Amino acid sequence: GVDVAGLRAEPCELQVVLLPFGKDKADLDDYQRYSGPPEGKALQRWVTGAVPLFAATLDDSAAEAFLALDPSGGSMAGAPKVVLFTNKEEAPGVFRALALAMRGRGNMAFGWVQVGSPASQRLVQSFKPPRVPFMTVILPTRVPPPKTGGATKGGKGGKAGGSSSGREAPAIQYGSQPYLGPLRFGPMRQFLEEMATQLEVASGIVKDAALAEKALPQISSPADFRTHCASQPGLCLLGLLDSPSAPTYQQERKELLGLAVRMQLSGEGGAMHFGCLEGRKHPGVMQAFGLLSSDLPSLVALSPSRMRFAVLPAGGGEEEEEGEEAEVALPGASSSARLSSRRVARFIRGVMSGKVRTAELHALPDFRDAGGDGPAAAAEGASAATSSDSTAAAAAAGGGGADAGGAAVDGGAEVVVVEADEFDLSDILSEEVEGSGAAAGLVGGKADRLRLVEEQLRAEEEAARKAAEEAAKGSGGKKKKKKKSGKKGKKGGSSGGEEL
Repeated sequence: GVDVAGLRAEPCELQVVLLPFGKDKADLDDYQRYSGPPEGKALQRWVTGAVPLFAATLDDSAAEAFLALDPSGGSMAGAPKVVLFTNKEEAPGVFRALALAMRGRGNMAFGWVQVGSPASQRLVQSFKPPRVPFMTVILPTRVPPPKTGGATKGGKGGKAGGSSSGREAPAIQYGSQPYLGPLRFGPMRQFLEEMATQLEVASGIVKDAALAEKALPQISSPADFRTHCASQPGLCLLGLLDSPSAPTYQQERKELLGLAVRMQLSGEGGAMHFGCLEGRKHPGVMQAFGLLSSDLPSLVALSPSRMRFAVLPAGGGEEEEEGEEAEVALPGASSSARLSSRRVARFIRGVMSGKVRTAELHALPDFRDAGGDGPAAAAEGASAATSSDSTAAAAAAGGGGADAGGAAVDGGAEVVVVEADEFDLSDILSEEVEGSGAAAGLVGGKADRLRLVEEQLRAEEEAARKAAEEAAKGSGGKKKKKKKSGKKGKKGGSSGGEEL
């Protein structure tokens, strides 16, 4: 019960106590009680004064080692350094609290510099803070070396690159991202949180489970495939991963997830949708795309509406395209991963531009598990087959039957889809616009457009045939000239937008 007499002698009052930093703080009895004036600044100084220091003290001798520090040991895509320039003789309480709050986020390291100290004169002159106090984030920037035909100059850099590619190793420069907002804890933390999130996403680390699932959904059934791939307008990028017990599984999935999330957040992937599945569990999917278990992990670019696909080459397409600047991987990026973001991004560019040829898909893949032979698996398989047939029929609509080159369906015979015309990015984007309508309108719109395309193709073929007949009647010189111009036009078309 309550001791009424004791309460009268010592009435209740509001007290502020501070628990020490670290684990098992609730089991300790040595709480600090605030006895200062009841005002905000005094209370803030009392609290921040007890915050442990997770920021390094920087001077001319310690700066170089601090800037080269990588807390992740190379597993992250960067190692930002948050540096505060201040006139104070110790790290301000707000900066101490900021370093504590951001501990473990974005591979960041914190340091502070006392401006005016003789030990930090060269450091201050190097960064030239425009005012004091001033906070900036120092970022490592990798500059690709110039391409040269002969031996490279530059001592260590040339030796590092000469053994394999004849190039110098990329130079490392340090840029900075200054913080221009108010020097208060809330805005400063928000600034660093956004930067940390970007770096974590670039490293394939996504702390938001909902964002990860939206960007790279796991596909394990026909229903999942319809939801995340077959029914989506545009291009479906399907990652076929090895089993989770494989030594490269986590790294490959992290690389693919990082790219998917970056495209999701930046809006670059408006016409593209990612998904992943465990390839060994779905032999029907592997067979549909002509893949073996030894090909895992792999990536398939699939256009469900066009019933065409392309598979990431085993080498990953590592060769640089003509006119493309050398890409330099950030620290932590795994260039050896088959699904590295650089290789996948180059593959996607090739597919969208038509430089990567695609193959015809006769039916959507069967998503029954390798051991699934029960009623549930049979029902799923039947559903997948129905979806495949209906999609193939929609893709062939407007072909005019067998006489017009369309698909022929005879009882249980395999549905053969008419080979679609070559198309480019504009077709993919137009599908994305159609995707905002109702499902029925979407299917109808695609079928109508395919019908128009077939009619245009027939008209173009007829015009080409007549042009060839007229050219044959002309002189030999004219025929040769026309053939040359036609060949040039064909070459231009293939480079501009062939497949997908």
